[in-house]
Amino acid sequence: MKRFMVMVSVLLVWGGEALAQEMPEVSIRQVRTLNGEGDGSALEAELVRVTGVTTTGGRQYAPTSNCDSPPCTPGVGFYLDDGEAGLFVWSYLPSAGIETITAGQRVRVGGLIRSFQGRLMMTDFIDPACSSDSPPERCSEGSLPRLAPVIEVLEAEAAIPAPVEMSLRGFLETSESMEGRLVSIAGVFSDDLSQRLPRAGTGGSFQLHDSTVLPGETPVPIYIEKTTDVAGQVWPERSQADLVAIADQTFRGGGAPGDNGRQLRARTWADFSNFRPREDEQWPQERTAIATLRPGDGEANGSFEGKRVWIEGWLTTEYTTFRESRTGGVGFAVQDDSGGLIVRSSTIDHIWAPAPEGAESCQSNTECSGGERCGPRSVCQAIVDLEELRSGVRVRVLGKIETRRGRMTLVDARLDDPILIEKLGAGGEGEPAERVFAPTLVTARQLLIDGEVYEGVLITVADLHLADSNQQLPRSGQNGTFSVGDEENVRIGVHVERFACMDEEGAQVCVNRSAMSLPPESFSGEDQWDLFQFDLTGIGDEIVEGGGAGQRGIMPRSPSDFSNFRDRRPAEEVADAGVVVPPPPPRGGGCGCGAIGLESAAILLLPLLRRRRKRGCS
Repeated sequence: MKRFMVMVSVLLVWGGEALAQEMPEVSIRQVRTLNGEGDGSALEAELVRVTGVTTTGGRQYAPTSNCDSPPCTPGVGFYLDDGEAGLFVWSYLPSAGIETITAGQRVRVGGLIRSFQGRLMMTDFIDPACSSDSPPERCSEGSLPRLAPVIEVLEAEAAIPAPVEMSLRGFLETSESMEGRLVSIAGVFSDDLSQRLPRAGTGGSFQLHDSTVLPGETPVPIYIEKTTDVAGQVWPERSQADLVAIADQTFRGGGAPGDNGRQLRARTWADFSNFRPREDEQWPQERTAIATLRPGDGEANGSFEGKRVWIEGWLTTEYTTFRESRTGGVGFAVQDDSGGLIVRSSTIDHIWAPAPEGAESCQSNTECSGGERCGPRSVCQAIVDLEELRSGVRVRVLGKIETRRGRMTLVDARLDDPILIEKLGAGGEGEPAERVFAPTLVTARQLLIDGEVYEGVLITVADLHLADSNQQLPRSGQNGTFSVGDEENVRIGVHVERFACMDEEGAQVCVNRSAMSLPPESFSGEDQWDLFQFDLTGIGDEIVEGGGAGQRGIMPRSPSDFSNFRDRRPAEEVADAGVVVPPPPPRGGGCGCGAIGLESAAILLLPLLRRRRKRGCS
C-alpha cells in the first residue's frame, strides 16, 4: 500500500502546481505565530504557501525508513529561511524535482502546517480532491492518498540569509520565532574528552558548552544526522570552534532539560570552523588579586566563576589542613594583601609545577630530563616537593574558581588538568619569600555581616562559648560543624575539617573528640558547656547546608587555634564557688611562657591536651 501511495503522489504532483495556486500565500513568520494555547501554529492543520531560500539540500533530513525492503526513494527534508523566520519542510513522499533542490535556491512551497514532537513543519497532505462532492476513484481504495509538498523553484541561485549571531545561552532563551533559522555561535567546545562525534553512517547528539553555558552546567546538544558529512569526523581535543547550525526544537531524545527541548541541528562539517585551543583551558598570563575574585554585592558568584586564574600569596595553613582525601591531594589557605582563598586539589599522584615556556613535548617520562616528568598536557614538567609547602611560604597557584556549597575555592581545572603550584622566592617588588600573617581580630557580628571580606582570611574571634549543650567536636577522622556564640549571643559556625591537625612528638593531634576536649582538661574551672569561654583563630568560611543562605563561620587549623580558656562567670561568683581560676593571659601571650606577638601570626593559646594526658606550662 505504501508503494501505491508513493506512485499516486508522483502521478499527481504535476497537477500539484495548480493545486498550490489555490493555497493562500503567507509569510514564514505568520506560520511561526503560536495559537492561543501556545502548543502549535495559529495556522496549524491549514494548507498554505510560503517563500524562502533553502539553507540545506532538499533531502538533507529526508526520512528513509518509510517502506519495506528494498529501500524506497527518500522523501523530503530541508529548511527554508526568508530572512525573518525559518521553517522545516518534511515528508515521507518525494516531491517532484526534490533531488535537484540544493542550498541557496529561492523556492515557493505549499503544504500542510503541522507540529510534531515540538518541531513545527510543513508536510504532506491528503489529496483535497477526496473531500469534493465527486471524489475520484483513487480516494475509495483504502487509505486516502497523500500528496507531497509542492515545490516551485523561483531562482536557481539566491543568497542564503546571514546566520543570526548569538551565544548558547542566548539560543536557549530564544522564542519560537528563532526555530528553523541559521544561527552562528562562536567558541563552542566539548567538556567531555571521552565524547566523540557519531561514527560515519550513524547519527547522534554531541554536547556543547561555551563561555555562557559553562562546564558543570547542562550542555546544549547539537544533533548530527547520519546523512550529513559531520558523522565520522574528529573533534580535536581541548579545542573550540565557531559553529553555524540550525536552531531546532524537539521533545524526543534531544534538547536540554528545562529549555523547551532546544537543540541545534548540524548541516555540514564545513559549518565547524576556526578550530583553536579552548580559551577557558589557557592558563592566564597575569596575576589576579584574591579580593578581585570575590562576588560583588547581591551576587551569588563572581565574574571569575568557572574561569582559570593565577594567584600569588603566602600559605596560612599546612598543605594538608583542608585536603579531602587521605591518599593524596592538597588543601590549604593562601592569603595576599587583598584577601584569602581556599585551594584544593584531588589529584593523587603528583602536584605539578607550571610548565616552563617552550617546554618539550612528551609521551612518556623517559623523554624528560632534569627530574621532570611527562605532565597531563604531554609536556615535561617539574613535580612539587610538598614538604616545602609549609605555612608561611610564598607560592604561585593556577587553578579554576569554583564555588562549592557556598565556599569559593581554587580547584583543579579538570581531573586531567590539575592545579599548578610553584614555590616562589622573594618578589621583585619587595615581597618576602616567607611571611606569617597576623590574624585579623573580628567580632562574631562582623563575620556575619561582612563575611565575604573575611572568607579565606586568617581571623580571630574572641570571647566565644558553646551555643548550647548539644554542640560538640566531630568524631575522630570526620568533618563536622558545631555552633558557638559570643556574649551578645551572636552565633557562628565552627567548620572542622578532618585533617585540621598538628604534629606533636610525631603524632597527629587533630580538632576532634579523640584528640581534644571542650573545655580542655587543663582548664581549672568547671566543665559545664555554658561556664567557659575561649578565643578562636582560623580561616574565615562560608558553607551552605541543604540550600538557602550560607552559614558564616571559621575553620580552625589545629587544636592550638583554640586558646585563652577562662570562666565566663564574674570573678566574685567564681571565688564564692571555691574555684581557683588563673587570670586570662595577656593577648599575644599565654601562661607567661614565651609570649609571641601578633606580628609573628601566632596567637598563643593556652594548651589543649588530649584526654589521655595533661600538660602545663613550665
